[in-house]
Amino acid sequence: MTRLFLYSSVILLVLSIVTSPVFCKDFKFDSNMTGDELWHRVDGSLSGLRDYTSEFNVDASSRDIHLRVKGKLSCILPDRVKFVLEGLPSFLGEHKEIITDKSIQELIDRKKFSHSIAMTEMIQGEPYYVIKSTALDKKENLQEARFWIHAVHYTSNKVILKYASGGYVRAEQKFEKINGYMLPSYDDISITFPEWRARMIVQFYNFATNTGLKF
Repeated sequence: MTRLFLYSSVILLVLSIVTSPVFCKDFKFDSNMTGDELWHRVDGSLSGLRDYTSEFNVDASSRDIHLRVKGKLSCILPDRVKFVLEGLPSFLGEHKEIITDKSIQELIDRKKFSHSIAMTEMIQGEPYYVIKSTALDKKENLQEARFWIHAVHYTSNKVILKYASGGYVRAEQKFEKINGYMLPSYDDISITFPEWRARMIVQFYNFATNTGLKF
């Protein structure tokens, strides 16, 4: 598992307001933390969660189009995700239902990258490790990714993906504790490529967890 990317990333979808107290500036980071160990903790942060659903609103815009749609997200862990969209224009009608085999946390194929702790950072009193993931194959389109992982909740609150073409995807995510699990409640995703730009804001609400979901 890893935290999610717009359509594939609704990406991000698949992608933190934390309800715990603000951490003091002398938070003790683990000096022995590695990128692989941190990903292991991210994966384990949803232990016990078998499935969940939520409704969502999407506000997407680019130079030529502006869409507002609603939908429902259904996840069966570890790797079944379905989006059902409402209010799509007719030319996008074929995308009204999307089923993927990406984890709700999956943004990159981690096996194709090396992972290291680039830095630690305090943001608004909250502690973060920053994972730098570098493509093992220099011919890969996605060359580098950086993930700001909360040092206590192990949520991915900020992501930057850098592509060989000069494009990048930036996502900022907020999470809400639902029945003991930190689940994405807000994604702000910006996509910038040499000839195309877009922004998508997704708000999730009305969650249900471990209901025996099947699809």
